Amino acid sequence: MSASLPPCSSPPSVSLQDERSVLSVNQLKTWQKCRKKYLYDYVHQLHWPTDPSNFRLGRDIHKLLDYQSRGLDCRVLLQDLESDTKSCWETLMASPFPHFPVIANEWGFQLPVSSAYLIGRIDRIARHPDTGEIWIIDWKTGTGVPKFPESDWQTMVYSAAVIAAYQDLELPDLSPKDACFAYVEVKETVRDIVIPLDTRVYEHFIHQIETTVSEIQSASEYPLPESCPDHYCPYESICGIRVKSP
Repeated sequence: MSASLPPCSSPPSVSLQDERSVLSVNQLKTWQKCRKKYLYDYVHQLHWPTDPSNFRLGRDIHKLLDYQSRGLDCRVLLQDLESDTKSCWETLMASPFPHFPVIANEWGFQLPVSSAYLIGRIDRIARHPDTGEIWIIDWKTGTGVPKFPESDWQTMVYSAAVIAAYQDLELPDLSPKDACFAYVEVKETVRDIVIPLDTRVYEHFIHQIETTVSEIQSASEYPLPESCPDHYCPYESICGIRVKSP
């Protein structure tokens, strides 16, 4: 590989003495969509309240998958869960993806990039039983697959983190061509969207990550986009996007 990121470590706990800033995938996504929203959310720390019940299904499925990855029998837990959780679980377990040999589950990482750490938690890293390919899996239960999965920040950062951390994961020298990123969406049926990796894709991810982290760290202004990318944004009434230029 002609391009590489420094080895990353797990779990995502950064020392208070470390001067690097800490960035998440959500921060990168917000920066790309609207820098004014980034200012409100991550500079001024104006976190808009959310309803925890909106995340119940995804939370429960992820917990079950964590138990399942340890070889535990989840059937005893299902009897006390909501019907939509049971249905989602049965649909998922009928697919091959949760049965791939598990390398790591709910794997936390901190990836050094420039003078920052990118942190996150990957749902599952598994090995395809037939091809031996490393699958970086993100389960999608409540939310859908990104509109452009090949260039989504989750795809880029998570893929880079796993390839950089092959030694931590006790993998042999992991080449990008031996891995892929997969969104596994669970609705009425299970749908997988697989993004194959190779050296060219990996180098592009690194370039995008390093460029954007540098932009964020050197920013002194947070301009509005030409049009609002999020019609449900809580800051729409105060950010100035509604004001028309004369």
